[in-house]
Formats: sequence, C-alpha cells, structure tokens
Amino acid sequence: MPDTIPAARPDWREEDRLSALRSYDILDTPPEKTFDDFVKIAAEICHTPMALVTLIDEGRQWFKAKLGLPIDETPRDVSVCSHAIRQNQDLFIVPDLATDPRFQQFPAVADVPHLRFYGGAVLATDEGLPLGTVCVLDDRPRPEGLTETQERALASLARQVMAQFELRRALRERDEALREKDILMKEIHHRVKNSLSAVQTLLTMQAELSAFPAAADELRESAARVSTFSAMHEQLYRTGAKGDVDLAAYLRQLVQEQARSHSGAAGRAVRFQGLPLEWPASEAPTLGLILVELLTNAFKYGRGAVTTSLEPVEDGVRMRVEDEGQLPADFDPAHSKGFGMSIVQGLLETQGRGGLEVDRSRPSTSLTVTLKRSAAA
Repeated sequence: MPDTIPAARPDWREEDRLSALRSYDILDTPPEKTFDDFVKIAAEICHTPMALVTLIDEGRQWFKAKLGLPIDETPRDVSVCSHAIRQNQDLFIVPDLATDPRFQQFPAVADVPHLRFYGGAVLATDEGLPLGTVCVLDDRPRPEGLTETQERALASLARQVMAQFELRRALRERDEALREKDILMKEIHHRVKNSLSAVQTLLTMQAELSAFPAAADELRESAARVSTFSAMHEQLYRTGAKGDVDLAAYLRQLVQEQARSHSGAAGRAVRFQGLPLEWPASEAPTLGLILVELLTNAFKYGRGAVTTSLEPVEDGVRMRVEDEGQLPADFDPAHSKGFGMSIVQGLLETQGRGGLEVDRSRPSTSLTVTLKRSAAA
C-alpha cells in the first residue's frame, strides 16, 4: 500500500483552524462512551494495540479518546498527528516511525512505548480545517501499511467523529438560543404583566371612587378579567419560554386574587384543589376567564364556601366551581341572560372543544367545565 493517499484540501490559516476547533467546545471534556467506542473499532479493524481520537490545540495534542496509552496529551512539537494535519492528504501513514527522520527522536518513539507504526485519518470541518485525527498505532513496524479496506474504515470513522462533533455543537447552539429566547420572553412577559397590573389597579381605584354601586361592580369585574391575563404573564415570566404552564398554579393564583379583591368573598372560605398539570400556555387564559366569571357569580349570588377543583380527563381537563347555595330549578346556563354566563358560553363556543354542565346531583351549586386540549397543542 502507498504511504499516503493524496486528497485536495483548501489552504487554511492556523488562527482559523484553532477558532474552528474551539467552536466545538470539546477540549478537556470528560471521556464519552461514543468516542471510546470509535477507538476500539479503529484498533480492531486495523489490528493495532493502540488508537486515539486526537485534537491539535495551540501547544499540545489532546486525546478525546484513547486505547492502549496511559496519557491524556502530549506537547504538540512531538506529535505525529500535528504533522498529519499539515500534510495535504486525508490519510497519513508512517510504516516505521523509528526510521523516519521526522519522528525517530520523538520521546514516544525513542522511549516507552516505542511507537513504530502510525496511521491517521484527518478530522476536518466542512471548510477543510483540520482539527486532529483518528489514528491507530503499533509498537511494531508495518512496511505494508494498511489495507484499502482498513484505510476506508479509518476515514469513515473520522467522518463519524466529525459528525458527533457537529451534533454536539448544534445541540449546544440550540440550547444557547433557547436560553437567550427564554431571557427575552421573560422580560416581555414581565413588562406586559406590569402594564396589565397597572390597568387592573386603575380599574380597581375607579371602582372605589365610583358613587354608583352597579358601576363599581362592573369596574371590579373588568379588573378581575384583566387579572386573568396579568396572572398568565406572571406564570410565563416564572416558567420561561416553555410552551406549557402549570395550569393548577395559574388557576390557584386567580382564585386567591379573586378572593382578596371581590367584596362577595369576604368572610367566606375560598379553596382550590388540584395537582400540577401541564397545559398549553396559549390556552390557559380561556380557562382563566371562565374561572373568573364562575367565581364572580358564586361570590355575587351564591353563599358559603366556594371550592374550585381541577382534574385531568382524557384529552383535556375538568374544572368545577361549587358553593353552598342552590340554583333555581329552571336554571339553564345555555339560556342565561347574565353577562358573565354569556362570556363563559361564548368562550366555550369559540373553542368548540368544551362544555358547561350543572351537576344537579349535588345539594349545592356545582358548575363543571370540560375542555379538551387542542389538536395543535
């Protein structure tokens, strides 16, 4: 076999090569089974006792994976791989290092482990910048070098190593982009939440100043509706740029806010029951608005304790609002003329995936909303 297999490679500058190497963020990372497997395969295919995945840094040669050698790095000026990446070829074969004047004085050749044979496939970026090698070594010379099959296999392993490097870099860049997006989205949600809180405060102040009780109630109810979106942005600010939020935490916050702000809740026990439940952030305000309207009705027209419960059902959720009062026997939410109930019915009709039921099996008022998760969520 020939000592080398020529292959054209574009010209490169050392600073560009080092910049490319560091962009992968591989240097000095812990051993990984994937790369350990590569050197085992290389050694087995080429019938050598030693194999390495090497990266050529500015002043050293560092081993990402190794087999048969106890060290993690060597100075670059005594590295055969450093020569390999400077040759205009994809494979670099040295049948006997001890008889090659370029390498015969290297410590690893002249002393333990007395390296003799070297075969390396260059690790190169798509731009042709060489980063290191996948190489095999032997303590016996090999005048015949490697077979064509072994050369092809070694070159293939080098491409697989580079594919792993590229994958890790892409995943890291994705994670960094997500972190940046998370920071940006948190800032947006924080600002929107503050703006909505200001609107809610103004509405509440107007309600307190109003000389007309009916108008004051309308202003308070409008403030409560604004609070559903303010609370939603608060949840998104806390959780970041995820597509889902904890629906139970969001609704619990709304229940607590309504209990504090609605005059009809004074002196009454107000409870929320529900375990953490992931729900699409874009759909949570719908349930939030429905909950606010049902709570408003319970505070205005019901009596006794008010309990909100949330539970998962197949493909969706079930939310129940109960109080200790009793609805008229002929009450039908679908034909109610109340503004709040009209909002609830309108929201459910718009969604087209839910319904409102009156549970008449209970002695108290019990309204149950069932909403399915959208197919796009």
